[in-house]
Order: sequence, then structure tokens, then C-alpha cells
Amino acid sequence: MNWIFEVDTREPDDAIEFALSKFKNATPEALYAGDYACKKGQKYILGVERKRLDDFVNAIATKRIFKQIEKLHKTYPVVILALEGSMTELRMNMHRLHLKFNESAFWGTLASIVVRDNFHIFWSSSRSETINMAYLLSTKMAEGKYQIMRKWLPKSKNKPHHLLEDIPGVSHDLAKRLLKKYDSIYNIASLTQKELRCNKGIGPALAKRIKKYLT
Repeated sequence: MNWIFEVDTREPDDAIEFALSKFKNATPEALYAGDYACKKGQKYILGVERKRLDDFVNAIATKRIFKQIEKLHKTYPVVILALEGSMTELRMNMHRLHLKFNESAFWGTLASIVVRDNFHIFWSSSRSETINMAYLLSTKMAEGKYQIMRKWLPKSKNKPHHLLEDIPGVSHDLAKRLLKKYDSIYNIASLTQKELRCNKGIGPALAKRIKKYLT
């Protein structure tokens, strides 16, 4: 088997144990984005973000969901959102806790994620069901028979720092520091990995990734 099913180390312990005990090629990994990922060779080909419905509602209310979307798209060519839970239970819980549930915002955000951001979505009733489905999707992608075309592009590429921020692991602050020090994308691309590592916040893995993306 030439691919790995990665489970984010921030997932609950029982979720990690479930995946490791069931799938021989499963491994825990501190993922930059997402909860599960399919890695073939040295490349990620699929990322799965697991969201309980109540967490999804909270992410919409705090606008956190949009930052997560950009991180996911920077990291994976194909992104799938797994929504976990029942809408009936969600409505009941929100009512029981006397919390306002903006259902229009819920469905509107979901529609935008599908149409604008090209997310693919599946619903599940439990965490184990999510993990099983994430693994099946990873299997299909690793086989190379059912690749899903990615149509999403970053919102803005009109400034040099936006190009750098498209590289997984390069923060806004790091992009600004590099441009201030080296003046242009061209000069940064001309650096060796060793020269890149002389900058605070850039280790061997990120230096290699920056060289790969810019060349």
C-alpha cells in the first residue's frame, strides 16, 4: 500500500485509537489543517474536515469557518467536509439551551461552501461513521480512479504576500518579513534551502516546501 491515512493528533484519543486499530496504514500526525488526510508518496491528495453540527454553527457565528476553509484549500487539492449529527437534535439542543439558531445563515454558509469553495460534503451520524467514510474516500482517491477536479482559487493573488501565504505553513507575518528582507518573490525563489532556514520560523520541511512551490 503506497498511501497513508493520517489522523490529526488533536482528534479525541478514542478516535485515534479506532483508526489505528482498524486501518493498517493509519498514522497519527499533527496536520496543518483538517482532521483526516490521504497522503500518497510525499503529496497530500485529500483532506477531510470533521464538524459536529453544533461546532459548525459556532464556527459560522464566530466567522472561524472562513479561515479554516482557506487553510484547508492551501493544504489539499480536494477538500471534503463531514457534518456529524442530526438537524433535529441540533434544533432541540439549541432550543433547550435557549440559544438562537440562525438557520438561514447555516444553510446559506453551507451553500456557499459547496458552490463557491468547491467543498464536497457528506453527513454522518457518529464519529466512527465519519472515520470509516473518510477512509473509504481516501482509498478511492489513492486508487486514482475517481479524482475530483479542484476549481477553487485564492480570492486574491494580486500582491506578492498573497502568493507566499498560499504555501502551507507560511503565515501572513512570515510572508511580510520575507518580502521586507528580500524585496521580491523572485529573490526569495532564488534562495537555497539553507539560506531560507536562516530565517526565523523556517525549518527544513518548510524551506523545502517554499522552494518547491516557488519553482
